Amino acid sequence: MDITEQNAAERLRLKDPDALAFVIDTYGAGICRLVERIVSGTAQPQDVEECVSDIFLTAWEKVGEFDPGKGTLRVWLHIIAKYKALDYRRKRGRGPVPEPLTEEPREPQSTEDRVISKARIEDIVRIVDTFDPVNRSLFYKRYFYYETMEEIARSEGITVKAAESRLGRMRQTLRRQLETGEEEFG
Repeated sequence: MDITEQNAAERLRLKDPDALAFVIDTYGAGICRLVERIVSGTAQPQDVEECVSDIFLTAWEKVGEFDPGKGTLRVWLHIIAKYKALDYRRKRGRGPVPEPLTEEPREPQSTEDRVISKARIEDIVRIVDTFDPVNRSLFYKRYFYYETMEEIARSEGITVKAAESRLGRMRQTLRRQLETGEEEFG
């Protein structure tokens, strides 16, 4: 049986190493670009490689937590990548000069807070997945891949102002849906 994007998660659950190789081949380049964008200026190339390896190791170990009803395998992997890369960036620092502390230190996050945070992320992904494909692409490029407005505008063939306006409307829709819990959006 060939491994496809549709059955890759199930094959990962069965601990099929070929499925892991497929996932790395299929999603590795995008995940590597995301990690590079997030840790740019704070990490060496070997740090990026280490982070990407950790991402796929986490996916291998936690594939049981993947729920296809809440999003695609690609989105799930990119969420893992985003948070792993942010962790790496925090560990490495933002640069040679530490930034001054601008707010009071936060208490360590409780298990309850982490569960609520994870549920909130799942709600956001669920809502964003209902956007039309063009808007969904804009949203993911900006907030998951950290592309600049200029990069987004160029790749979508629109002006920077149009991209900013669309993203602003999507943020309003997202905020409204998260506040009301309604599921009528698009």
